[in-house]
Amino acid sequence: MTRGRPVTRGIEDAIRIAGARGAVTRFRPGPECVFSFMIRTPVQMIFVRIRYVTVLHSPVRYVELMHRELITLLRSHIIPGPVIPELWTYNKHGSYRYFRISDAGLTEQDSGGNVSKNDVPEREGPGACVVEAGTAGRQEEGAA
Repeated sequence: MTRGRPVTRGIEDAIRIAGARGAVTRFRPGPECVFSFMIRTPVQMIFVRIRYVTVLHSPVRYVELMHRELITLLRSHIIPGPVIPELWTYNKHGSYRYFRISDAGLTEQDSGGNVSKNDVPEREGPGACVVEAGTAGRQEEGAA
């Protein structure tokens, strides 16, 4: 049983964005289909899964925590060579964030596949963002 009709706005926008990176092959949505589409370039194949989110701007660690089951599934499809899995998240305003999935974790990138300047190590110490299951990034105790 499905949870309603598939979201089409997000996939259409994502395919338009992906077209700038290479040739796009869209997969038929269904329970057996892990990825939404594939981008083929001369040197690599990028398999992309898109996901609607209500909170788009959050630390990368929080994104990984909130989507851990999906990311675990996508990681299981990593094979050596030029095959790269990615997770693209988007919100109701049509804004996107792009993440490359590896065994080491998520790496944020821009729409062109380049490592994003926003993907910097998160601050340690007082006032740093703490990510735990069920929290959205609260301040550490004792922080002003």
